[in-house]
Amino acid sequence: MTILTRVQKPSTKLYSIKFVVEGRGQFPIDMLRYDQCYPDSQDDSAAIGDGYVGSTRRAVLCTDNVNMNWQPNVARWASFNWRVLSEGALDQPRLIDDGSTS
Repeated sequence: MTILTRVQKPSTKLYSIKFVVEGRGQFPIDMLRYDQCYPDSQDDSAAIGDGYVGSTRRAVLCTDNVNMNWQPNVARWASFNWRVLSEGALDQPRLIDDGSTS
């Protein structure tokens, strides 16, 4: 499994991390709470909706304010017949908060 993006928040040493999940059937909404994550875009939100229950789909998910060693709970995702992908890297990490004031 590969984390796709780690963005360091230097002032707090916390990161924003993106990862991809893939599955079919009902999306395990409780995993958003469990891994404290959210869909990255409107398209990702649509991909986890009930309209695609019969097809395999992917969604990019984000989690914020976590330490460098954070990982999604792969075994728990698998228990819902969804998997965390280890392929398809996103763009280079981007700084989301440099801790400076304007």
